Amino acid sequence: MLELKDILSQTGTVLLDDALDGSGSPGSGGALIFQNPIRIISCSSPDDVPQCLRDVDDQVAAGFYVSGFLSYESAYVYGGKHLAELSRKDWSAELGHPVLWFGIYSGYSRISATQMDALSGETPSDLLPPALKTRVDRISFAKEISKIHSLIREGDLYQLNYTFRLDGEWADHPAVLFGLIRMRQPVAYGAYINLGNVQILSASPEKFFSRDGRAITVRPMKGTAPRGNTREVDSMYSQWLECDQKNRAENLMILDLFRSDLSRICEPASVKSAPVCTVEKYETVFQMVSGVTGELVTGAGYEQIFEALFPSGSITGAPKIRAMRRIAELEKDTRGIYCGAIGYIAPENRASFSVAIRTTTVYASKKRQLNKKKYNNQLVTGTGGGVVWDSTPNAEYDEAILKTQYLSRAGDTTALESLKIIESIYIDSNNDIGILPYIHKDNAFNISTHINRLISSAKALGYTADEGQIQSAISDALAAPCRIGPKKMRLLLGEGGELSISFTDLVESSFAEPRRIGIASAPVHSTNPFLYHKTTFRPDFERGEQEAKTRGLDDVVYINEKGQLTESTICNLFLRHGDAWRTPPIHCGLLPGIARAAELQSDRNPVETELTIDDLLTVDEIVLTNAVRGRIRAVFIP
Repeated sequence: MLELKDILSQTGTVLLDDALDGSGSPGSGGALIFQNPIRIISCSSPDDVPQCLRDVDDQVAAGFYVSGFLSYESAYVYGGKHLAELSRKDWSAELGHPVLWFGIYSGYSRISATQMDALSGETPSDLLPPALKTRVDRISFAKEISKIHSLIREGDLYQLNYTFRLDGEWADHPAVLFGLIRMRQPVAYGAYINLGNVQILSASPEKFFSRDGRAITVRPMKGTAPRGNTREVDSMYSQWLECDQKNRAENLMILDLFRSDLSRICEPASVKSAPVCTVEKYETVFQMVSGVTGELVTGAGYEQIFEALFPSGSITGAPKIRAMRRIAELEKDTRGIYCGAIGYIAPENRASFSVAIRTTTVYASKKRQLNKKKYNNQLVTGTGGGVVWDSTPNAEYDEAILKTQYLSRAGDTTALESLKIIESIYIDSNNDIGILPYIHKDNAFNISTHINRLISSAKALGYTADEGQIQSAISDALAAPCRIGPKKMRLLLGEGGELSISFTDLVESSFAEPRRIGIASAPVHSTNPFLYHKTTFRPDFERGEQEAKTRGLDDVVYINEKGQLTESTICNLFLRHGDAWRTPPIHCGLLPGIARAAELQSDRNPVETELTIDDLLTVDEIVLTNAVRGRIRAVFIP
């Protein structure tokens, strides 16, 4: 029986795999295969790229099909004088392949979805993906993000897409790895290119551009969220990405860049955006995607199209040329085909190219270990993401590692740990559970409320939670040897009901002085479901903590999409005007805090009402509440 590796074994073969076919259902698409090229157009220096593309135009005009790739380094020819030296360079030795490679074919064959599924289905179900080792660790990554923040602060650029490489080994035919990737993450723009000793494996979900006659479409992808481990959490992640202001801002920034690029080669007023900021679901991630269409000017060839659009703004940043210059300075390694473009051109003015993200280069050895039918393949892949002024290093690194899960068992799995529900409980010096005395005197109120909230969140997230087991675990934890001084007891509940408990010493003096608070620059959205549950997924609050530190504040208070006050990064908010205390209602987008509930039952008789920044500006007193820290005085710094 014919196997996938038999089909892909010939040098010069290109397989373009549509495992989704635009329907969103794995297995609904098929694949195009280009074999036995009658000619190869390639170059090793970016300076030669324009001539190669003119040759491509000539071959298409002569009725041939063209399929292959441009590496990221090809774009240096479009980078102006500051990248001229890199454009003149011969990259073949450093990359191990040309910067541009296109096969010229007399035709193509098609493999149906059923056939492709059968071929990739031959991949053993127990086959483990390769383990990857990152070339950039968290500490080094944070240093680079700091440099990018400095550039943004100085007005050098608005956004930069920073990437790094990961290395691994694969002791089987590269086509087997492609089959495994296809099973792990079906996409609409998969590809396998056989260059001989170098194989290109791509599982890109991102369209670069497609052409049908004079109509051209681009679909930049910017914004990522993980998939959930339950149906409920999965839905929450999707909702979060859809309303997250940071991801939407990044997406729209790149969308504007593409509109500008398309206007260089399209008829005036023909460039239109639609749809914008939609969320697409893949096996391992959610992605935010926008679309732009235009009508090409008469006579626009592929030399002009690539000059205007390449590389994709989604993998550079903005402004594009400035971002490319900074990438060349900051990134330690070449990108190669990763972040380039892969696709085909047909003689009927049809074309389709992907942005070569989720793309792996396999340097295949023909030698096998003695007496073992195993290969000794070295592979390199890339990952990264867009950095803007409020990006936090840990969150960006987590997202970058998350993006490798189509392929790997990554070494740093911090980002991949399942979401957990959090409860933080105050413990006094006698190991008694209690809310701070000046909030509430009833210890039973505190513990039962914490457990009730934990169970309520578990139900909402589709998690298992047994009240008796939770109470027993807390009792066992408190029966441990005496702990001196007040502490925070932290509960983490996992999907299957697994519970971990830890203790942290509290330093009372750290909250003795009034907290200096400001308004967070990025609003939250009241439809974000994670705002109503205390979990380990808290990107908005991590960004807020970083912003407070940068601005010399202790904390920031958020406003929602309607301009209403919500909460701070770790506290609920109460304002006093005269004798009247007020607090934002839950529906504005905030956590139903334990201390908040106690405060609402206090003799201060607070009222829930929608509040705005104007209320902060005219306030007589501000109090933040937190079940571990109690009632905390605060002052507003406009």
